[in-house]
Order: sequence, then C-alpha cells, then structure tokens
Amino acid sequence: MLYDSIDLTDDSCRLLIWNFTSSENPQVSLDNNMGGKGAQYFFSQIASYAKAENYKHVIYELCGEPGSENWTNIKDFASAVIPSIQTNDEGALMIVAKPQWCQLIEAAVDKEVADGAYKDVLLYSFHYSACNHLQFLPKLKSVSTSLPVVVSEWTAVDYDGTSDEIVVDGKQDLTQKKRVYQNSISDAPSFYFFQADTAQLPLSVSAD
Repeated sequence: MLYDSIDLTDDSCRLLIWNFTSSENPQVSLDNNMGGKGAQYFFSQIASYAKAENYKHVIYELCGEPGSENWTNIKDFASAVIPSIQTNDEGALMIVAKPQWCQLIEAAVDKEVADGAYKDVLLYSFHYSACNHLQFLPKLKSVSTSLPVVVSEWTAVDYDGTSDEIVVDGKQDLTQKKRVYQNSISDAPSFYFFQADTAQLPLSVSAD
C-alpha cells in the first residue's frame, strides 16, 4: 500500500516522512534498536523501490518533528539513516528535521549533517504555525543565507488547530508577512497537509 502511494499519475512529488515527535533521542528508532526493522530498513526499502521504478519525484524527510532540543542526537540519527537512502537511490533529495518540532532552524549552522558531505541533496526543514510562531521567521531568513532550508510544513492556524485567526503584528495579513520573509528565499514545490479540520496552506522554500 505504501508503494502505491508513490506511484504517480500526475506531476506532483511525494514526501515520505519518518515521523518522530517524541522528546526521546531519535536513535531509539534505528534498526539496531528495533530488531532490524527501524528507520534504515524503512528508507532502504522505499529507496530501492523508487530506484527500480526510476522515480524522480520521491523526497525523503528524516525524523519528522522531533520534540527534542538536542541537535546532536538528530544529526547522528540522520547520519546513520542517509546511507540507507543514498546507497539505494543515489542523488535523491532528502530533508532533515530540526530540534523543537523543526523550529530551531539555526541549530545546524556550522554543524551540518556529515560535515556537509551531502550538501547537494540535503535540505533542512522549518515548520511553523502562523498564529503562534511568527517570531521564528526572522531566523528563517537569516539562516537561509548559509543553509539550504525548506519549509516543508506550515499552517495558517494555531499549532493545535483550535483557531483560524491570522494576526500578524496586530494588523498585517499573512500574505504581507510571507512576502517580507521570502524575498531572498526561492520557492520549491508546495507540500499540503491537514489538521483538525482546519484549512492549512501550502508553502515550501529553499535557499538557492
């Protein structure tokens, strides 16, 4: 069934996420801690299938939204998982999560995964909810000058889906604020997701 989800009949991409929202060290979900059927196994199976089918639209996101604030743990997890993808689907685009549900975007500056060895195929994710997390957007603009960044998830409501009131500096609308912070960030294909029956808007950006 999972393979069916990446078999395409249109021009969209498929983002496959190993979601890890726990505050635990994400390394608990590596193969050696899960009887050989952890994150490396999952990604190696998907990457092998994508390669065999000559798919170019599959993007791999590592670690989802970790609650942990420890970048070293996330970085070590990504370093362990990446070979499972690149060995089977060389050159595939990958996204690695950031601490605190992908909000601490600055954590990887000068501390890239594998010392930047995968810089041509690796993006760093940033997530935010418009009603709660606009204070993080200046960091997004600043960090995007030194790291390849993708906003792989954002919502126009509260992070828990309980409010749809979009207020920026008391008056500005979201479109204006979005334009301010994307002046130096190029657009990438949009990703969609839905939460608690509230409308959420697509946005993905990455550094040139």
